Amino acid sequence: MGNPNPVASDFQTSPGNDTSTLTSSAATVGTANGDVIVVHLSTWSTTDPMNAPTGGGQTFTPAQISAPGGFNGWAATYVCTVSGSPGSFSISATMPTATRHMMTVQRFNSAVVAGTPAVLSAPVAGTSGSPGSVALNITTTAPNSVVCWNLVDLASSDPAGVTYSPVGSTQIGLYDAHAGSNSVQYAVRSPVIASAGLTHPGLTVVAGGLTWVASGVEILAATAAIVDMSVNFTATGSLTAGLTREVPLAASLTGAGSMTAALTRQVNLAVSLAASGVLTAGLTNETHLAASLTATGSMSATLNVPTLGPTDPIATPVANALLACLTAQMSELPSPPSKIEIRAGAEGGPLIGPNVDECCAGLAWVRVASVYPSWDSFPSPDNTWLPCGPLAYAVVLEMGSAFCMTWSDSDQAIDNMDPPSTADWLNAHTTLMQHQTLMRRAAACCWPHTVRRAVGEWNPLSVEGGCLGGTLRVTVSVMAPCGDC
Repeated sequence: MGNPNPVASDFQTSPGNDTSTLTSSAATVGTANGDVIVVHLSTWSTTDPMNAPTGGGQTFTPAQISAPGGFNGWAATYVCTVSGSPGSFSISATMPTATRHMMTVQRFNSAVVAGTPAVLSAPVAGTSGSPGSVALNITTTAPNSVVCWNLVDLASSDPAGVTYSPVGSTQIGLYDAHAGSNSVQYAVRSPVIASAGLTHPGLTVVAGGLTWVASGVEILAATAAIVDMSVNFTATGSLTAGLTREVPLAASLTGAGSMTAALTRQVNLAVSLAASGVLTAGLTNETHLAASLTATGSMSATLNVPTLGPTDPIATPVANALLACLTAQMSELPSPPSKIEIRAGAEGGPLIGPNVDECCAGLAWVRVASVYPSWDSFPSPDNTWLPCGPLAYAVVLEMGSAFCMTWSDSDQAIDNMDPPSTADWLNAHTTLMQHQTLMRRAAACCWPHTVRRAVGEWNPLSVEGGCLGGTLRVTVSVMAPCGDC
């Protein structure tokens, strides 16, 4: 039958941050039974998914949905094998909450989708420094297959000059909203991959880093003709072999004797499933069960209630990023602080206990100092209101460090503690300015250039008991999550 043959493709984008329904018909003109359709959906908010695509009376099965939480996008891949001779039809996907979103549609012939298709393996989200580069992981299961994937970049790096891997990949859709840091959304198809095994589709941008989320699926080459089963399939004895099909079974399947093999399907179970005894076997399906599931015997299930509260999508991700940058900068010192960590509360600074002196051991920290709505007047607070809440928040982060200065002129007698020498003060000044320099670098260089930030003053701490230090604040702009309400 040959390799997967891309017949047509199309992509649609929202006009902006809205709830617009995306509809595509260009890729589904004159479909034939057995055609494979791949739909990629993406939004700029991990907490705001699009609804599953619909159209032509077809069933669209989720192959992979990536929603990692935090400051990330949302990416999903759906697959469908055309059945029922629908001819030309449209595919639509609705958006329940306002967000920037994209839909791409690809149609293949001479292709099939496995019952449980290969998808991207971990990680499906992450960050990459400048120039931003992503190498995804997928283990294809057969020769001559194609990998279709999509990716959302919340670092909003300019996609001009982007390159894709492997060589020969095709860009199916691009939502370029990098101006204003409104995300960039990609959809890509690999060339035919000759051998099965681990492969690394991905992309590289010319300038800027990436904060990315991706999803994808393997499309197999057809090895035999694909046709619908006829209207009725009847066995008067027993049916002992499993039916594995790329298209839905037709009107009815009847067994007058026994049916002993599981049916693995890519479509919903029908309206009801009734068992007059006990239902003992698990139902494995890529979609939800339909209207009802009835058992006149018994059915038991365990409900797991989440024990963790909500994650913070605004301050925590940028605080963790700054902590990693500060740690990397402090590693340039001959004697880095023994502790470099997140601190909480109204102020940071070293603590002293019976067995621990954090100052003399060396301490550096990152602390969330405040969070407030700010967009038009960044880094100042907004003075206007919006019916749907703030567009973005300003997160004020404090970096700090503390250390003990040398005290060489003291003879260590309790009643005769002489002040430090001139050389001691010079060493203290040098170390303090080194810390100040490293904190400035962390604030200036931590995020891609598309992320708005304002670096504030560095101020020294009071000298107490030979403990010195300083703090520097940086204010970072973070887009408001669309799922707050």
